[in-house]
Amino acid sequence: MKVPCGVIRDLLPLYAENLAGEESKKLVEEHLAECEPCQQELEKLKGGPIQPVEKLPFQRVEKSLKKQRLKLAALILCATAAVLLTVFNFLTMPQYLPLEDSGVKITEYEDGTISVSLGGLMTAHSVETHEDDQGGQILDIYTWRTDMDALTGSGQAAAYFSLDDISAVYYCVPGEENQLIWAKDGWEPEGGVATLPRLTLNAYLLIAGGAALLLGICWLVFRKTKAGPVMLSIFFLPVSYIAAHFLIKGPNGATCTLLRDFLFIILTGLALYGACLGLLSMAREKLRK
Repeated sequence: MKVPCGVIRDLLPLYAENLAGEESKKLVEEHLAECEPCQQELEKLKGGPIQPVEKLPFQRVEKSLKKQRLKLAALILCATAAVLLTVFNFLTMPQYLPLEDSGVKITEYEDGTISVSLGGLMTAHSVETHEDDQGGQILDIYTWRTDMDALTGSGQAAAYFSLDDISAVYYCVPGEENQLIWAKDGWEPEGGVATLPRLTLNAYLLIAGGAALLLGICWLVFRKTKAGPVMLSIFFLPVSYIAAHFLIKGPNGATCTLLRDFLFIILTGLALYGACLGLLSMAREKLRK
């Protein structure tokens, strides 16, 4: 009696692993002697290792554990990055120096040229020029130190500027009235000019708060649909920005270094967002189990 190929192919895995009984082996061998397609099927089975059935569940568990470890490592990395960015922000935050600590010195030379030099306790400085109402060029000077300078032992810095084409020089400390330290003869000083902190970051915080509120409402409405998980993931983006704002600036968003503070908030927010996504993914996987 000719045995159908389908029956033989069901026995081939056992035959290839030498697990078939004697009667089954004989039946398979007799069929293989006359059937080329089944011979090819046997060659395919012998060509690649057959996974033992009892090992498959353990492999799935091992794969799941490896995936969980990778997620945990990514979460720890993001959380660590957020902490390091917060610490680095405070260590490098400018501490503006009063005039008496800046080492400002005006020097007039015999050839009529005038220069300004900086020193004192400062380790960094910036200068800005602008035109006043009288058409003269005004030079604003800022000097500062940071806590990082004390930790690294950074020494004093020095800087020199020529005052050619400059009508007046002001020394500026954010939040205080600018101090006139030099002016050309006949130049009328500006009165009551102060450098005030900018409130732009407060506006960004309000926008992020509004976005978080809107996305939170959308998630509550669509949480039982396919869009629910997506809404929840996006919701944590403005929430991460808000958390980063308070880590970097605290409750007061006023800043004299807008670009610097905004970059720190963005980078810290992205790190927090990565940590939130990691927690969310691990929580979802736990709920599935």
